[in-house]
Amino acid sequence: MKRGKARKLGPLSVLGGVRERKRGTGDPRPLAVAGARELVPLLARELRAGGDASAVVEGRVEAAAVLVWVGPPDEEELRAADRAGIPIVAVSDEERLPYVLATNIVHVPPGQGFPVEAIARAVARELGENGTSLAARLPVLRRPLCDALIASFAKKNGLVGAAVFVPGVDLPVLTLNQVRLVLRIALAH
Repeated sequence: MKRGKARKLGPLSVLGGVRERKRGTGDPRPLAVAGARELVPLLARELRAGGDASAVVEGRVEAAAVLVWVGPPDEEELRAADRAGIPIVAVSDEERLPYVLATNIVHVPPGQGFPVEAIARAVARELGENGTSLAARLPVLRRPLCDALIASFAKKNGLVGAAVFVPGVDLPVLTLNQVRLVLRIALAH
C-alpha cells in the first residue's frame, strides 16, 4: 500500500463483499469419517446431529473437505488422504499417528465417549475460512468455526494495524476484513 494515500471504501468494495456473500464461500465437499469400522457410524451420527446428513460421509475419503480418522491408524489410507491434500483430524488414544499433525489429534482414552466439541474445534481450526459451507450444514461446527474465524481475522487485523504507520490508512482494510468476517459468520448460520 502506498504511503500517504488512503484507499477509499467505495461502492465497488461493498459490491465485492455482496458478491462474495451470494457466491458462497467455503469448500462444498462433505466431511469424511473413516477408520475403525465399529466406531465410524457412531462418530458420523454425532457429527450429523441436527444437520444435513449428506454433509458427513462414511469412509469415502477421496471426495472430502476434511477427514476425521477414528481409531488405530491405517498408514495407507492416511497417506492417500495426505497426498490428495485432504486435511486430517484424528480421534485416537495414541500420541502420534502418521500423516497427522500433533495439533490435529484429539486424544480420547479407551472406553470414553467422543469429545464432539473438541473434534469440531480441531476441524474448524484446520478448515478455517473454507469451512463456512460445511458449518452451514452441520450445527456442531458452527460455534467452533465462528470462533476460529474471529481469531483468524483478529490476527489479520492486528497485523494490518501494526504494519501501517500512517494514521487512517489502515481503516478501509480493517473495515473490509470485518465485513468479510461478518459475511462468513452469516453464511455459517
